[in-house]
Amino acid sequence: MTEEDQYEDGTIPFPTKRTDTPCFTYYKIYGNLIAGPPPVIVLHGGPGAQHKYMTPFKALWKRYGLPVIFYDQIGCGRSVHLRHLKGDQEFWKIDIFHEELENLIRHFKLDAPDGSGYHLLGHSFGGQLVTAFAAKQPPGLQRLIIASASASKALFNKELWKLTEQLSPKAQASIHDAVEKLDFSRPAYLAANAEFRETFVCHARPYPPPLMVPDPDTQPDDDTVRTTVQGRSLWIREGTMRDYDFIPILHRINVPTLLYKGETETTELDPMIPLFEGIAKCRFVTIGKASHMPHLDSAELYEKTLTLVGMFLKPGDWAGPRE
Repeated sequence: MTEEDQYEDGTIPFPTKRTDTPCFTYYKIYGNLIAGPPPVIVLHGGPGAQHKYMTPFKALWKRYGLPVIFYDQIGCGRSVHLRHLKGDQEFWKIDIFHEELENLIRHFKLDAPDGSGYHLLGHSFGGQLVTAFAAKQPPGLQRLIIASASASKALFNKELWKLTEQLSPKAQASIHDAVEKLDFSRPAYLAANAEFRETFVCHARPYPPPLMVPDPDTQPDDDTVRTTVQGRSLWIREGTMRDYDFIPILHRINVPTLLYKGETETTELDPMIPLFEGIAKCRFVTIGKASHMPHLDSAELYEKTLTLVGMFLKPGDWAGPRE
């Protein structure tokens, strides 16, 4: 194992009054949290994925001296699974994910008044989580990165249908048919969804790349989080996040923020523009020829993404109120 691959991992208790089931969060740390610059806490997307596909960002430790904390969100990966709460609209609100993040921050004492604080990097659904979290102005937060996340569900779905028009006629017809019949189990829809993912989610070939494939022993066949939070399909407004809208709270985000997205991806420009307009200290970058996951598309795009994130988080003065 190389120095870059060395990590510390484990689980921490996650006490919550929302369920009687004992909960815990799996984490993985690259670098030293004891001294040095603020660590980067990475929030994966999905909803219902795991941290594995975000692990290329571990290189922030070796190249920029930034410790990195990955974790699997509740119901995901090596963290506690709660299949008996599938469909529970009260439990699986955004609040439970924020409680878990707060618990992680407290556990590692990253919100201590005399500490260095922490940065947040959220991708996709993780980007939505960190957007709403940063608007609470949590103690210790230094800088924020929102990657490929939309400001509202209404804007996302409006642009999603425009993206759908770029698929093959057969795929378009299959998606429309599935939405009309609310049947997302037919092979034709599954094939259309696969075409969508290969076109906009990740450009790596073969698809999916290994880091996107869940490990059977860490991510059992459990769609509790995905179906309860997102719903059965991207193309319908269903689940606990069906009506999210962060636009009214964006003015409360008071830390330097980086927004980035791929040029050809699931989150189009319009759903992200309100983030740029609403956050005071904000920089917005579109990565050319990239998908929803530029860090997995190719070695070249990985380097561009890592450099973008590393240079933004590099210790130093913020360049200005807007860029």
